[in-house]
Amino acid sequence: MNFDIYFPLFENILHGNLNPQLSANDDGYHYTARLEEMIIVTVKDTGNYGLNFQQPFNLKTRYYHRKILADTLLYIADMQEILQEETDNKIRSFMRNQLLDKHLTTCLMRLGEKIQKEALYIELLNDSTNQVSNNQLSNIFVFQFLKVCIAKAFLEIQNMLTDVVIVKQSEAMLYSSLVCEKFPVKQFLKRRKPPGMKHEAAPNSTITKKTHYTTKEALAVLGYSESTLLRQKKDHNFPVAVKQGNKDMYLKSEIDAWSIARH
Repeated sequence: MNFDIYFPLFENILHGNLNPQLSANDDGYHYTARLEEMIIVTVKDTGNYGLNFQQPFNLKTRYYHRKILADTLLYIADMQEILQEETDNKIRSFMRNQLLDKHLTTCLMRLGEKIQKEALYIELLNDSTNQVSNNQLSNIFVFQFLKVCIAKAFLEIQNMLTDVVIVKQSEAMLYSSLVCEKFPVKQFLKRRKPPGMKHEAAPNSTITKKTHYTTKEALAVLGYSESTLLRQKKDHNFPVAVKQGNKDMYLKSEIDAWSIARH
């Protein structure tokens, strides 16, 4: 099978001539010319996950933000076109393994190693007490934004391959398990609701002891207290409860996947 699975710009930003840490890419007025010369293929973001990252704060971050986002959306659109045409379950499983389990997972792990090793922490962007230079802040912005865009690509492709995904990942899981960020992590992606659609509880006839946990059962599986559960429910990726009378019921597969990811 011949298709390009590689996330655009990743190697070039980490080790190539787009690495923001190169002296040639230091912050400066020369980014005005780069922005003017930039050719961007515009792709509308029709994905399931909206991106709400910090806005660029200088010419350098504006340049990288525009370039990374455009290539990310084009990559997702290309993967969607390929995956929509493929219906063979074995091939789709192979694609999941190559795209999610191997490539994008490796990208996040390598990026996490760099972030941890060089202290490129997201918290520094809004810390008025730090002594980090503007150029270093720009570098932090670039690597953190790249991280979020890779996570977006992962979640969008995971959604396209949901029929062959074994353990569903969330943005928080990706950052805590692959990028090695301390939980709770900052998140920048939010699942969109389809236009005109509202979340509706599943009919009571589909809720059984075989398919759903009660709140008490979910707490036991997760090892949470009620207060911890309330905090976790603020995470938009946490399994959504449905109502059965006055009781909250949680889909077993979703709670089990969440528990596995955190243990």
